Amino acid sequence: MKESSLDNTKDRFQLWTADLVCPVSDLPIRNGAVLTSNGKVVAVGEEEFIRPHSTFVTERHFKNSILIPGLVNSHTHLELSGMQISPSKLSEWIPNLVSQIREWPSHLFLSSSRIGTANSISSGVTCVGDISVSGESKTAIVDAGMRGVIFHEFLGINDREAEIIFNKKMEEISESKNYEGESNEFVRNGLSPHSPYSTSSELYKRTVSYGSLNNWKVATHLLESPDELQFLETGEGGFQDMFKKLKIDIDFFEPFGCSPIEYFNQKGILRKIDLVVHCNQTDENDWRLLRTNGVHVCICPRSASFFEHQIADIMQMRSQGVMLCLGTDSLASSPSLSVLEEAIALREEDSSIEASELLMYCTLSGSKALGFENEGVGSIMPGGVADFTVVEIPEDYKYLDIEHLFDKRSVVTCTVINGIIRFEKKT
Repeated sequence: MKESSLDNTKDRFQLWTADLVCPVSDLPIRNGAVLTSNGKVVAVGEEEFIRPHSTFVTERHFKNSILIPGLVNSHTHLELSGMQISPSKLSEWIPNLVSQIREWPSHLFLSSSRIGTANSISSGVTCVGDISVSGESKTAIVDAGMRGVIFHEFLGINDREAEIIFNKKMEEISESKNYEGESNEFVRNGLSPHSPYSTSSELYKRTVSYGSLNNWKVATHLLESPDELQFLETGEGGFQDMFKKLKIDIDFFEPFGCSPIEYFNQKGILRKIDLVVHCNQTDENDWRLLRTNGVHVCICPRSASFFEHQIADIMQMRSQGVMLCLGTDSLASSPSLSVLEEAIALREEDSSIEASELLMYCTLSGSKALGFENEGVGSIMPGGVADFTVVEIPEDYKYLDIEHLFDKRSVVTCTVINGIIRFEKKT
């Protein structure tokens, strides 16, 4: 009988076992195990069936724990992690934010981003969709060994300035320090026209067209607050005062007269956007357009609570087939960078969400939105990346279930990226 390639290899293997393994792309496995080598998953299944007959195996067992894919934070602002701003209306919070970071040198953006990556990894997050004004968060993410898309932010509400703003930003991106080369497979460039109240339609068109032609992911903020919707539809409301505080001339602004989602659909912009964030002030027509244009929607429940925004009808969004994922926003507007805590908050909005669906929002859904699903990010599958998270469950549960991941007492105890432990909770 021939030896299997697994038995015959000199590669070192790692066997990670837990009471319950949830691959997400397949059914949960009791007394499960994940076999890894060289940063990739070799096999996943019941321990007795995938244990290799080899002396080159190191083992790690996680007691009373559930092993899941590395969590995906589909929307965050890591470079704001070192900031603290008191809760207020969004139209008041934005000027406070701008006044603080306006004079920041690049090293402060980098230091703040490093705080964010450390917090992310300790929360079980291995992949992020990060919005960046400075571009410095890319270095922090690469140094931490994480994966993600850096969505470079475009701002400028005057159509006449769109070409200049776009060209200047693209020049900054191309000239910025390109850590480990443009082809870095872990951290990719993306584009983010900030929001229709701060980015002109012409700048949107240029940005989304570039993304579509060059296969760069595009993300944008949409309909986060009632004041935003009022401003876009009528040109009035709290955002008028915000622009006065920021000393930005908006006399030329022409209201859309409809939802920005409807407006972007009419202009051919919506179909070139991969990910929209928040969508708190949306209705059935908006959801239909998002679904038919294949746009993912990232919900940030605790950020909505921070600003006291009413969140969209999650149950109806789900029934309409909207593709949902989860994000934390920033530490300047949310208590932590924990995607699991966001999931708990989301269920408070819609108690009908099954635990398996909730876990999907935390993992594979975000991976698809960011374009990493074919590499195994957000799931545990043979040939995929060896990124996973271990969650310790309270001891009063004797028979573990996915449901227990969303118990507020459950704790992330280990985060593994490329088969290497990047975080481990001290006992």
